[in-house]
Amino acid sequence: MENQNTNNSNLNKDEKQKKNQKRNVVLIGLALLVCAGAGIGYAVSNNNKSTLPLKEDLIFEYGEAIKLEPKTFLSNDVEENVLSSVELTSDLMSNAEKYTFDKKKFTVTSKDKKYLDVGEYEVSLKYSKESKDVPFEVKDTKAPVFEDFLTEIRIEQNAEDVDLKDYFKANDLSSAEITIDKQDFDIKKKGKYDISVSATDKYKNTTEKKSVVVKVVDSKDAKKNGLTETVDGKIPMSKETKEKVDKGETTIKKSEDKVEKPNSDKNNSNSNNNSNNSNEKPNSDKPSKPNNDNNTSKPNEKPSEHTHNWVEQFKTVHHEEKGHYENVMVADKWIEYKPIYDYVVHDICNTCGFDLTANGVDGASHAKQHMLNGEPGGHHSETVQIEVGKEEIVHEAVYEKKWVVDKPAWDEKVSIGFKCECGKWK
Repeated sequence: MENQNTNNSNLNKDEKQKKNQKRNVVLIGLALLVCAGAGIGYAVSNNNKSTLPLKEDLIFEYGEAIKLEPKTFLSNDVEENVLSSVELTSDLMSNAEKYTFDKKKFTVTSKDKKYLDVGEYEVSLKYSKESKDVPFEVKDTKAPVFEDFLTEIRIEQNAEDVDLKDYFKANDLSSAEITIDKQDFDIKKKGKYDISVSATDKYKNTTEKKSVVVKVVDSKDAKKNGLTETVDGKIPMSKETKEKVDKGETTIKKSEDKVEKPNSDKNNSNSNNNSNNSNEKPNSDKPSKPNNDNNTSKPNEKPSEHTHNWVEQFKTVHHEEKGHYENVMVADKWIEYKPIYDYVVHDICNTCGFDLTANGVDGASHAKQHMLNGEPGGHHSETVQIEVGKEEIVHEAVYEKKWVVDKPAWDEKVSIGFKCECGKWK
């Protein structure tokens, strides 16, 4: 009985041992499969990882210099040794009819232009066995910028050929169109008017509306304080004032207008003031003296005032030549005599064709003479055209208008005021 129990115990141990071995084999197999899977995943991951990672949002601003180099398009973390081995090709480099490519600077522009036009383009990158077609875009997203923007304008009442746009200039690579909101502006009425000015380029980039005060003034005010000059250097005036200026009876100067200045000017002026203050030396070397002037101190010396050096300014007024038209005879009077014709009946000899009527010969006598000569005699009648008179036609003399110069064209030097080197007028 004991031996039987011992045998059973041994059998149980063997079975457990075998189960443990099987379990270990399964676990080892699973571990090997996991390792193999990880290795494959790593390999696949490495194979999928690009050596040519691109920058995001390959969009360039119109007017920006675009270099056709790999680093322009590839991510910043691409190694230098890779960048130097990347081959870049593009129609932008080879199509000389449409583009200009600088082989030294690697920059590209549209043909005969300073920049690459707005649009979509593509370059190709190749490194080792990997290649990519890389699209990029050039956009215009910047609004126009006003140059010397006037915040106040002076125009004479009833001035001719006034276009408020002529007083403003906006710069933009895509060209700019200026828009004026005139509101209640009326050139025929004196007063102050508020208008709004903005500029929009080809790609609908628009500046913020800027407010401008337009002063419509009478001729006396115009003569005294001047008028605003347009961007082209012209000063619109009323018809009456222009005639007086042309005759030299009056002058209109350019007014001193308010121009919008950048904020940096204020900062500069503040910094200059601060620097001037810092350069002042404290008066601490000597002890201060008591004030015996009834507590009143002497004012600091004022800087010398600017003395205007007025220099007369002139403009050239062109006067056309003066003259009149005269009648000049180009053909004399003459008389033309035109024949007058009529149709009459004449007797004509049948034998010799002699015109009996025209020569006043009797037909019977003429026929008898032919018969005496052994010839046939006779005649017939014919209608003939003859001149019966003259028509007298009188042709009058022919005249033409000819311009006769009384006074040749001339240029007149007209004074327009006095200007100091500081910029002020009077």
